[in-house]
Amino acid sequence: MDQDSGGVYWHARRLADAYNYQYAVYQYAARLLRARGYKSLIDVGCGPAVKLGLIHKRMPDVAITGIDQPHPIAFCKEHHSFGAWYEDDFENPSPETRHLKADLVICADVIEHVLNPDKLLAYLAQRVQPGGAVLISTPDRDRHYGQNFLQSGHKDHIREWTKEEFAAYLTSRGWRIEKHFHLPGVRAGFNMAFLYAVAYHFLQQRPKSLSNNQVVLAQPPA
Repeated sequence: MDQDSGGVYWHARRLADAYNYQYAVYQYAARLLRARGYKSLIDVGCGPAVKLGLIHKRMPDVAITGIDQPHPIAFCKEHHSFGAWYEDDFENPSPETRHLKADLVICADVIEHVLNPDKLLAYLAQRVQPGGAVLISTPDRDRHYGQNFLQSGHKDHIREWTKEEFAAYLTSRGWRIEKHFHLPGVRAGFNMAFLYAVAYHFLQQRPKSLSNNQVVLAQPPA
């Protein structure tokens, strides 16, 4: 949470990194929007929404809504000429956001941060239109840290799942998984996020693949 981060969570370094992390997830979302003819998108945990800006440039007719904590929403309202921006707490939602629904709901690398992921899943289910879909990404613990590593190595992550664990969790809550695959967690290129990821995997002798984000396209319980 903003108030628990010891300062402003979305400081300059995080704003720079925001473009690079989960980049592939948003590129996939853009292809999905076009392929399925979806006309609306909600990003739950949108951050500063720099990657939503890329989607808007490619598909300006798609209605974009971003939901997050107060500081990133203030940033979005100040810096973006597109989109509708709402403050909310995913675990204790405001009645003012109940009306928000879209064809595609994105939740990129948020679920590992929340105390009760069931509440977040319920929140996502309420945001998707009938006939739409939810796109969730989260780190794959095995691919980040190696097999038999039974805890998260990230101080801000409450829980990380293997691919098998995450599939079992979602299906146990009544979600129907349409696709479940891996994408790179960071955009390849000459940027600090990618260079750090490469160095981290090399120095820690972690699995060589940087496709360590698991991505699920799913429908919520009927």
